[in-house]
Amino acid sequence: MRSVCLLLAIASVALGCRYGTVSIPEWPGQCWIFQHQPEFRDGQYLKCMSEPGSMISIHNAQQNAILLKYAKQAFPDGKIYLGLENVHAGRDLGWIWPDGTPTDYINWAQGSPALGTACAVLNPDGTWSSNACDQKLPTICQAR
Repeated sequence: MRSVCLLLAIASVALGCRYGTVSIPEWPGQCWIFQHQPEFRDGQYLKCMSEPGSMISIHNAQQNAILLKYAKQAFPDGKIYLGLENVHAGRDLGWIWPDGTPTDYINWAQGSPALGTACAVLNPDGTWSSNACDQKLPTICQAR
């Protein structure tokens, strides 16, 4: 698993991503940072911002499939935090991406999003679940 990430990192430098990021050939222009250390959602958000970058955002089924492929390779159970969040979880006013892009694609699992939850998680089957943000999970950051 770590050797796959190292190989991708070496290839990324040749493909235009800055050092420490991974180029995603199936998703042109994407440079990712794999945050392997499980953290609460707010901690992952801050890590991504400090890279600089943002937590991953998904805008179509193809991007979701690409993310799932890399998440399964990099993380044991394929479960990661997405950037999608419900900033008004108590009122469920809508879900937004932290990079400001529109929520133009969703892939909620049956029963999600649940009322009162604020964080979105990619499941091992590619669907998304809404969770409380106090679960420690890895994530993938999109580098700027």
